[in-house]
Amino acid sequence: MRLNITDGFQKKCERIDMLESWHKWFAWHPIRVNTWQIAWLETIERRGHWYSQLGWCFEYREIQAQ
Repeated sequence: MRLNITDGFQKKCERIDMLESWHKWFAWHPIRVNTWQIAWLETIERRGHWYSQLGWCFEYREIQAQ
């Protein structure tokens, strides 16, 4: 019998990659997008940075036109 133990690790790595790149996120609570704008109850983009002492810290921006 063989068990594939990399599936859970691979999913975790994919999740981390997604959090570290810009992705759409629904601002269900007020979020400061920049100095003068606060987004609330709308879709924005965010990406995270992992700090060992702080955990995840996110930055936000308006959705960029492609």
